[in-house]
Amino acid sequence: LVLYSSENALNGKKTRLLKPKTIGYGVILTAATTVLIWSVLTRAPYSGTVEQIRQPLYTELSDGSIRNSYEIKLNNKLTAPMTLGIRIEGLAGASLNMDGMERIALEPQERIKLLARVQIPPVAGSGSPGDQVTFIIEPLVGVKAAPIRRQVPFYTPEGGR
Repeated sequence: LVLYSSENALNGKKTRLLKPKTIGYGVILTAATTVLIWSVLTRAPYSGTVEQIRQPLYTELSDGSIRNSYEIKLNNKLTAPMTLGIRIEGLAGASLNMDGMERIALEPQERIKLLARVQIPPVAGSGSPGDQVTFIIEPLVGVKAAPIRRQVPFYTPEGGR
C-alpha cells in the first residue's frame, strides 16, 4: 500500500497541520462558498426586458396617431406561479395595447414573449425625437419584489406631426 505522508513524518520529525498553503486554500474555499450562497439568496425572482421592434420604427395611423411596437420578454425564476402586471408611464396621452395581456400569470420557470403597442393620439404633443416611454413590470400575485422599470425610446416622424 501507499502511505500518504510527508518526508518529515516518515523520519519522525515534527510536522505542522496549519501551513500557509492550507490556510490559503481554506480562505479561498470559504470566500467562494460565501459568494455562492449570497448569489442564490439575493437573486431576482423574475426578470423582464423590453426591446423596440425596429421594422418599422413607428406607424402613423389613419387618424393621425403614432404607434410604436415593442417585444417584452418575461421570465419567472421561481418554483411557484406568479402574476405580473405591465403598464407604461412617462409619455403624455399614451395608451398601452397588449391584446389583454397587461396582466399575465406565469407558471414556475416559464418564459414568455409578448407584443406591446404604445400609441399616442395626434394631439398629445409635438412628438420630439427624445421621447421616452417607461414600461413598469410589477408582481401582483405570488411574490413580493420591486418592480422592473425599462425606459425605451418612442419614435415619431421627423419634425413632429
